[in-house]
Amino acid sequence: MNYVLGIDIGTTAIKAALFDENGFIQGSATKEYELIALPTGEIEQNFEVYEKAFKDAISGAIAMSGAAHEDVVCLGISATGETILFIDEEDKPLRKVITWLDNRAVEEAAYLNSCFNRKEFLQRTGWSTVHPGTPAAKILWVKRHEPDIFRKSQKIVLIKDYFIFRLTGKYVSEDSLMCDSMYWDMGNRQYWPEMLEKLDVIAEMLPEVCQPGMELDTVTPEAAAEFGLNTQMRINVGGMDQACGAIGAGNIRSGMLSESTGSALVALSIVDEFVVDQNGIVPTFAAGIPAPIYVAYFFNGRHRNEMVQGRVLPYGKECRSVNRNKFLCPYRQRGRDGRSRQRRTDHAAIFAWQRSAGSERKGKRRVFWHYVCAYEKAFFQSNNGGHRDDAQANAGRDRSARHQGPGNPVAGRWR
Repeated sequence: MNYVLGIDIGTTAIKAALFDENGFIQGSATKEYELIALPTGEIEQNFEVYEKAFKDAISGAIAMSGAAHEDVVCLGISATGETILFIDEEDKPLRKVITWLDNRAVEEAAYLNSCFNRKEFLQRTGWSTVHPGTPAAKILWVKRHEPDIFRKSQKIVLIKDYFIFRLTGKYVSEDSLMCDSMYWDMGNRQYWPEMLEKLDVIAEMLPEVCQPGMELDTVTPEAAAEFGLNTQMRINVGGMDQACGAIGAGNIRSGMLSESTGSALVALSIVDEFVVDQNGIVPTFAAGIPAPIYVAYFFNGRHRNEMVQGRVLPYGKECRSVNRNKFLCPYRQRGRDGRSRQRRTDHAAIFAWQRSAGSERKGKRRVFWHYVCAYEKAFFQSNNGGHRDDAQANAGRDRSARHQGPGNPVAGRWR
């Protein structure tokens, strides 16, 4: 029997899972790591930490399955976006990896926002503004604050791109990962020359960009020996983690909604053409399958953790019961000073609280995220002339309920 190896490069862990020909997981491994966080907003890590976790996750998943190495015929990768590396002429990282959580580039983001008309920027990138975590802002920060690193950089790549290089010897990315870089033109599916000019970067310094899920090449002999892989293994470029998660949840057609909860909580829907929210609330991304675009609404990780710990509902005085299991609560997040601040009052999420019968802790609550209020309101108002009918809303809620994590008997199974 042949097997496919899937690897996810996450914020604080790398996960590997080995699937058989029927789509069932035969082995898996998770290797966690900590990030280096400074009070000034820097969040980074040495590439060697990712490299070791990558190797250990692969060997752990294959060992658990008992599969022979020669039977593992393909490897695909998903990864967080916005985590960036600066590479020298010998194809080695010049500095620590700057993660997507890093917020050092506040001034650089403000400068880039001042350089472009908001409407044009939205049409090019699918976003309303540059934020400090984007690769564009980080590149400008390195240019200003670490000029020697910038001068020596021959390639500037995201973390999945660099692992693809380590496996194939080629710098290749795909547009589901590249689409929130702020220098990728979403409408035309190419690098945006005007943004590259502001960053003093040429396209040759960036990876070639293909469609998500494209099979690239056979693993190099050196990489096969280093990572313990079949020398005939094919490497698939994969996609951004949220794009791949949507596919795993069955969200592959226009009109469907899905949600994932990790270091960020994300709700998204597939649409058939490039559309932008003129209000700038809902950003637009490339999907993990060719041609469609997905639209995502984000809650940040800290907000999600607060909800898990029961901190949102108690201080959300505006919360009101929808039924006995659901509550409607305005979207809140904590500022840098630790105080709660309310965003728009129409940003709301429905949380279904359910007691876990088999919980190790008596009375522990498991949260299932029925996130659709804010997302549907923003999305459907932007694209249906301000109207959303009940059939659309109910269809979205019904589909989202199909994939609720560990409580769902089909969760964790290839679908």
